Amino acid sequence: MEQITHLGCWAHARRKFMDAKKLLPKNKTGKADMALNLIQKLYQIEQHIKDQPPNKRLEIRQTESLRVLEQLKTWLDKSLNSTVPKSKLGEALSYLAKNWEKLQIFTTNGRLNIDNSNYPVNTSYQPYLSVNN
Repeated sequence: MEQITHLGCWAHARRKFMDAKKLLPKNKTGKADMALNLIQKLYQIEQHIKDQPPNKRLEIRQTESLRVLEQLKTWLDKSLNSTVPKSKLGEALSYLAKNWEKLQIFTTNGRLNIDNSNYPVNTSYQPYLSVNN
């Protein structure tokens, strides 16, 4: 039997920080911006390697993406202790911390995507309505 690996989705993590950023006054930056900038770097790397074969994607992820993830993890560990847990930023940080291992899995295989937005959606389980006349 094949083993199933559950991946984390960086689009979901990013969305949590976007929600936190929306609470800031216009033109003001905060901690959420740091996370968003580092997540954006991950997506820029992915954009750069999207047409590469899996072995090349893996090689670049193992150098460039892991370096960004290391920066993000250091920032995360510091920020967790200085943020109100029930705030939007606190929720984003908690989500990131809780899913950290799953979010890194894309760096271990050149065939995996950074998020699930590029995978086809299985529509075979769509609910339906039956109407009796």
